[in-house]
Amino acid sequence: MITRVGRFWKDEILPLRKTDSLVLVVSHGGIISALRKYLLERNYKFDESLMASATDFWEVRNCSVTEISIVGEKGPGKFIRMGASGHLLGKSENLASSTG
Repeated sequence: MITRVGRFWKDEILPLRKTDSLVLVVSHGGIISALRKYLLERNYKFDESLMASATDFWEVRNCSVTEISIVGEKGPGKFIRMGASGHLLGKSENLASSTG
């Protein structure tokens, strides 16, 4: 699965760095977990807010939101939001800090 996820990221997502695209990938939590593993092996970073979070941001539930910024043409991207699931519990999430 990691090979397919990596190929998808390289062939479909990374070429969009050269555009003004905002991309939404909807998938099962297992695929997002595989993508996270693939990206961490390529030195993608974490936003500081994730490190200070009281919740376990490693958990990726189905229907949760993971946001990855790949702005710029060089270097790895950054995880902005990982496994956010407040919307599943009827909680309003502040998307103002979103890259979109």
